[in-house]
Amino acid sequence: PETLLVAQAVLFALAAWPLFLIARELLGRPLPAVVVAVLYLIHPAILGANFYDFHELAFTPVLFFAAYYFLLTGRMLFLWVSVALLLTVKEDMAIVVALLGAVALVTGRWRLGATLAAVGAASYGVLQGVLIPIFAGGAHSYTWYYEAMVPAGEGPSGVLTTLLMSPIQTSAHFASYPKLTYSVQLFGPLLFLAFFSRQGLILTSYGLAVALCASREPLFQLGFQYPLVLLPMAFVGALHCLALIARTRPSLIGPLVAAMLGMSLLVAYHFGPLSGDNFRSGFRVVRLNFGAEDARRLAEVRHVAGLIPETASVTASETLVPHVARRERLQTGRYSEERGQDYDYFFVLRSELAEATPGRFGEAYTLVYEGEFTLLYRRET
Repeated sequence: PETLLVAQAVLFALAAWPLFLIARELLGRPLPAVVVAVLYLIHPAILGANFYDFHELAFTPVLFFAAYYFLLTGRMLFLWVSVALLLTVKEDMAIVVALLGAVALVTGRWRLGATLAAVGAASYGVLQGVLIPIFAGGAHSYTWYYEAMVPAGEGPSGVLTTLLMSPIQTSAHFASYPKLTYSVQLFGPLLFLAFFSRQGLILTSYGLAVALCASREPLFQLGFQYPLVLLPMAFVGALHCLALIARTRPSLIGPLVAAMLGMSLLVAYHFGPLSGDNFRSGFRVVRLNFGAEDARRLAEVRHVAGLIPETASVTASETLVPHVARRERLQTGRYSEERGQDYDYFFVLRSELAEATPGRFGEAYTLVYEGEFTLLYRRET
């Protein structure tokens, strides 16, 4: 697990290099390109995702920026290598590849654009319709992520039904306060410039639709992996807008980049690691200070984890999972209702047991106090 977390941090950092190359290519100046790379590195969405669990989407920024740079510069071999790698990240990266094709189409590169779009569409069909059902044991959808937009009894296509037939409901859903806040946090550092270029509108369309249509809050909150299907594309869109301005009003580039830096620092101050209670990673607030009480709690967690044999299977609280991660069978507590009894140990927070409900450690609570499991350790407070 430590290797994955270090790799994730390295992947996020590496993405700044191809972003710098894209910015230098589009703006023709190294200094603004350096500033843009820095804006990416200090963005709270990147920092929050880095502090969260490892997710496959950590590969997205570096591979997307690389693919786009090679698309810009016409280096076909490297473009297709980047595209192939991007397609291995996650099934919805196939949609991103199709959008890269759409960008090539609107810029007059018809053959390349059509090929990229076809490859993306075909890949999505194969991944979603064939490979995932094979490995998942059946068809799988994320309809419950969008339940507020899906009429009763309908599947994923119900989102489209609501979009077309219920514009008032759709507008209210899109314009909720959390989503407006998320939009400012995500796009404010870029001065919303991504939406003033054709490339930005195309590239952000998928990620924006995911966030705006979602009912599940992590999809429109900083600190999770989901902004990674939107923020890198917004950076490229903003750069295209700046490039357009550079051709007509080059004197504005300096002030605009300075304004982006100022807005980025403001957003980072309020929602980044220095903000105190506003820097989120996953479901929790991250505080970087580590005092004597934190050290004592960590020592206790390690002591309890040491009581669990390496070969045992464990159901654990989400924040305790990393401390028992080197084992073959491990699950977070939100799955305990389904099969927690088949695991050897429960390693859970008392605070979560006190709020236990079916599906959230309710089974652990019942099994321990009914005597089916032995209580090995309990902190008094």
